[in-house]
Amino acid sequence: MGEKRTAAAVAAVIGGAALLGASTLGAVAPRVGDSHVDARWARMKRYRYAHRGLHGRVTGVPENSLAAFERARDNGFGAEMDVRLTKDDRLVVFHDADTTRMCGVSGAIEDMTLDQVRALRLGGTDERIPTFEEAISVFDYEGPKNELDELDVDGSGVATPVIVEIKTANGNFKRLTDLVMETLDRHCVSFCIQSFDLYVLSRLRWHRPEVIRGRLAYDVRHGKALALPVRFVRTMLTGNHAARPDFIAYRFEDRKLPVVRMVVGPMGAKPVYWTIRTEADLRECEAEGGVAIFEGFLPDPTC
Repeated sequence: MGEKRTAAAVAAVIGGAALLGASTLGAVAPRVGDSHVDARWARMKRYRYAHRGLHGRVTGVPENSLAAFERARDNGFGAEMDVRLTKDDRLVVFHDADTTRMCGVSGAIEDMTLDQVRALRLGGTDERIPTFEEAISVFDYEGPKNELDELDVDGSGVATPVIVEIKTANGNFKRLTDLVMETLDRHCVSFCIQSFDLYVLSRLRWHRPEVIRGRLAYDVRHGKALALPVRFVRTMLTGNHAARPDFIAYRFEDRKLPVVRMVVGPMGAKPVYWTIRTEADLRECEAEGGVAIFEGFLPDPTC
């Protein structure tokens, strides 16, 4: 009788561990096996992406400006851009939660009208904060949409792809995501969407499953700005069961965390790493199969 009870207890422990393991894997699992997504990702992967456009102090080109996006395109790079929603439901391209750093005036984009946003200037230049419509138009392809995936990288900068980061605030994920997609539908652009907000990715999963979607994350276990549960979810990639992202856009310095290695390794998520700031890191990123979002230097095209 004792042996039977011991065997039953061992079986229960093993079964519980297996269930826990399966639940854990399910919580972080990406979407894999979608041939349509994989085919379009093959083109996205052929490019390097200028973080907030190809900007820099030396050139006098501010981040997330039309000049920065045009410069990225003209040099044959894709671009990453950040999209926010104004008070009057207009999409603009801007990264920070506050306009002080880039515009010298304190305020939140979400509390401003488009006219108020357009009155600001970027980094002491004459560049304005662009609308999303203006920014995405830089990357329009003039031919049919069905030709986009067949275009090769030829250095011309024609129709280079875009990584669009949706930056939510005050629970505006639904309206913001829908307007971003409505804008992209009007353009002939190769793109994917990324966000820290799982609500954005979940909405895309259920309403726009054809869109390549990616989860932004980094190691914030020891940070103080976010609540502990948020830090855990963001670091450990839990919640993927709701979003099923195609790619994981993880901070380059944190990419060796076991959970990241597991999700972009045996679990099959596509790896994107940010922000790459040296040629050496660029080579390492790409040697590991990662797509690079770079900043602060002009990559050697022969590298």
